[in-house]
Amino acid sequence: MNIAKVLLTISAVLVFARAFEAEVETKVIYDRWRNRIEQEHPECAKTWPITDDEREGYFRHGEVADTPTFKCYVHCVFKSFNLVNEDESVNRDEIYKMFERMTYQMVDFCGGRVLEKTHNCEKTFELVNCLLHYEKVYTL
Repeated sequence: MNIAKVLLTISAVLVFARAFEAEVETKVIYDRWRNRIEQEHPECAKTWPITDDEREGYFRHGEVADTPTFKCYVHCVFKSFNLVNEDESVNRDEIYKMFERMTYQMVDFCGGRVLEKTHNCEKTFELVNCLLHYEKVYTL
């Protein structure tokens, strides 16, 4: 019985912690994401150089540029953070853990929308676009 109470308490704390994280301003979430990308995977910007306008649009306004370079930049980032699996499928658990405000419902919905895409950069671009605009969760 004590183990059940401990597990229930831990579950409640985790749910509360996740809810508390959701109160973080969208700008802070974008800034954290930008910093992680620049620090941990600068190779994506070197391999797929996006313009300053594309960079600012993405990290300041939640806009995704409909250009081949930007699409492959986003794919490189998602692949580097293991948000996309080796077989190019969506890594729903990693996406859920990586981003504040993310829900499995969002990941499943958006992941389902990109199943028919065959080009990896296009697939990741559509996934990101969907997640960013899913019920305006990440409005700036």
